[in-house]
Amino acid sequence: MQQLRNTIIAEVKYPEYLIGSGIVGTSIVTFSIDAYGEITEKKITKSLGSSFDKIILEASKQIKIIELSEDLYHGETKIFVPIRFTK
Repeated sequence: MQQLRNTIIAEVKYPEYLIGSGIVGTSIVTFSIDAYGEITEKKITKSLGSSFDKIILEASKQIKIIELSEDLYHGETKIFVPIRFTK
């Protein structure tokens, strides 16, 4: 999960045109993952607004599959990734 979070955070930037808005907080993106580690769905489950959602989903486009530990993973699952936005 850390790999997934790090990949997204590296790409996510606070929207420049909203810097003066004072909006801060955490969005959550949920990934549905099949038994092979392929991401079958990405959706925002906690939103700070459509501008932030768009940035998160764009950053997560490049992620198609994640490596899963067999010790921890057995079948389909969901992973919730919090993304913190600060000015």
